Amino acid sequence: MYKNKNMNKMIIMSVKFKRYLSLVSALIILFLTNSTKLAAQQRSNNPRSSEINIIARADKDSVVLRWAPSKAGGWVIANQMGYIIERAKLNPEKPIQKSDYKKLNENIIKPLSLEEWKQKTDKNNMFSAIAAQALYGKLFNPQPLSTQNLNVLKNAADELSNRYSFSLFAADNNAFTAEALGLRFVDKDVEKDAKYVYRIYLAEKTDQYTFDTTYLVVDIGSYHKPFKPAGLRFESGDGSIKLLWNDMAELSYSGYYVYRSDDGGKTYRKINNMPIVTITPTNANTLAQPSFTDTSTINYKTYYYRLRGVSPFAELSAPAQVKAFSKDLEAPDAPVMNKPEQISAQKIKLSWKMDQIPDDLQGFIVSRSKNSIKNYRLLTIDPLSKTTFNFTDDMGGMYEAYYTVAAVDTSGNMAFSLPV
Repeated sequence: MYKNKNMNKMIIMSVKFKRYLSLVSALIILFLTNSTKLAAQQRSNNPRSSEINIIARADKDSVVLRWAPSKAGGWVIANQMGYIIERAKLNPEKPIQKSDYKKLNENIIKPLSLEEWKQKTDKNNMFSAIAAQALYGKLFNPQPLSTQNLNVLKNAADELSNRYSFSLFAADNNAFTAEALGLRFVDKDVEKDAKYVYRIYLAEKTDQYTFDTTYLVVDIGSYHKPFKPAGLRFESGDGSIKLLWNDMAELSYSGYYVYRSDDGGKTYRKINNMPIVTITPTNANTLAQPSFTDTSTINYKTYYYRLRGVSPFAELSAPAQVKAFSKDLEAPDAPVMNKPEQISAQKIKLSWKMDQIPDDLQGFIVSRSKNSIKNYRLLTIDPLSKTTFNFTDDMGGMYEAYYTVAAVDTSGNMAFSLPV
């Protein structure tokens, strides 16, 4: 692991800034293995070689570039060296020459210093606080390091990975943070319908790491708003609603926000402060199932939900929408059957009791079978009233029969007595 002077020296944060950095510790476990999709593919096996992965969002009057080194160690070195961005216009009639490239950034692109960060950031920007802590915090590890512990080196590597992953996560979710981290650039001097080749490379060479120059072709005017998430659906719980959707790799969402309306879709409020991140293990055959459970619902009330994805450019997608409700899933207490009374050769009188009658009890259903365990047939298609506690059955020539009574509530939940 290569040392970063800023990372190893103790930095005294202002009290105001510390307040927001404290949010980071609660997020470490959730996002421990998450990093931006810009850095997801590490094609080089050389431990001292890192690629600069880059993507672009092209509009008719600008191009937004986002990039990230493919390895945590490369990220540390690149923060020290800084980046250069150059651009050449594509001409279908002649190949691009080296002299065609024009430097776009007057100053080397590097992360802001801590003092610049504190001066420029909004104190309520949680993502900025996360990134600043990842860059400049004295400690960024959920477990304390110990020089007596055999896992010290592993923990140190984990800490660097945490800093790297959290920084890229924060950059995905906030444009200011991406620029403050030196991972975003906006080119506003573009021509409509033109095609450009952008290239990015480190401002200085270093013996510690090898970086290749990365190229990207961009077609101006090709931008479209991120598509809405696919497959939004729900599962009703008791006092809760679980939302599920498809995490499609081609949509490249860094996270998701859920919005809920309690007034029939007139107004919505965001119900998760931090984006929902779904992590798929590297060796998994299928993508992990993204979901969110709203645990503050009233049963049978209709709620409207919207789901928006967050692109690596910190843009919200168009919303996917669904109507949903939660429902009562708790069955009433089971009735207790009394000993059946034979009132004639073929007729049996059944009776039962319940210690407490719940308010939502709909009534009772009686079933009969030749087997005490299975194949019960309903004798009362419609439930008996909740004030009825007996039933007379004509066995119709059967020599032996087994009966059970079920209490059913207004939600259709049933609880069966023991058979007699």
